[in-house]
Amino acid sequence: MSIRTSALASALVGLAFAAVAALTAAPAAADTIIAGGTVINQTWTTAGSPYIVQGDITVPAGAFLTIQAGVVVQAQASADSQVSGLDTSRVELTVLGTLTVSGTAGNPVVFRSSSTTSGTWYGIVVAAGATEATLDYAQIQDARYNLQTSAPGTVLDASNVTTFEASSYGLWVRAGSPVIDGLVAHNNGSIGVLVEENGSLSLSGCVLRNNSSYGLAFQPTSSRTLAIDNCSINANGTYGVYTGASTAGTVTITDSIITNHSYGVYRGDTSSVSTTYSDVWNNSSGN
Repeated sequence: MSIRTSALASALVGLAFAAVAALTAAPAAADTIIAGGTVINQTWTTAGSPYIVQGDITVPAGAFLTIQAGVVVQAQASADSQVSGLDTSRVELTVLGTLTVSGTAGNPVVFRSSSTTSGTWYGIVVAAGATEATLDYAQIQDARYNLQTSAPGTVLDASNVTTFEASSYGLWVRAGSPVIDGLVAHNNGSIGVLVEENGSLSLSGCVLRNNSSYGLAFQPTSSRTLAIDNCSINANGTYGVYTGASTAGTVTITDSIITNHSYGVYRGDTSSVSTTYSDVWNNSSGN
């Protein structure tokens, strides 16, 4: 091999190593800053993740926001650049159009605060006029109310959602009758799941644990329904399931385990409560 050929070969090898090093050092994703305001017909991708949300954002009627698997949505803690919405000091995501959250078991979509302190953003709000909110494999944490809905019927369609470290409620159903499968609500500051006002709820395959006061509270102001099937409700402070509706509703609990509370199933109103094929045990003040 000539000296010239040897030098050329060395140079090519050096360039190859430099290219590999450059590819290795390149970030897989880049921060995307969302200052706040309306979000119209957008798809948030892993290439743009994390999405840093500095102020309230709204998906308006007729518009959509799609969030792909693995995306992190990070709300600015204890600040709202828009100084608007339900809480002028906290970031909220309000849905009036269509929200589609398409996580997977291995790559959930994560909604969280820029801080690890609970209650430092407001949460996801599916408003009364929303068209559709579909959440699959989502993880929601650190908000005041992680996920709330006032939308009618089954506008909220959620499965495999984990909600934790909210300062108040993990899931808050204020209207409609969502059907939710695979919900995990744990370590929320007050209530894992609250159903009130004009809300009904069907839960299956759920885990409600280690919420500070209630696993699930059913307190609607009109005659509504609650169905719990194949759920594990464990160690939620005072109550596993509590009813305190101002107008009698109907509660059915089947194939579930309710244990390690002061009270397992507590009826504090005149609702019809049926518990069948379930293990309700080791609740110190009454099963």
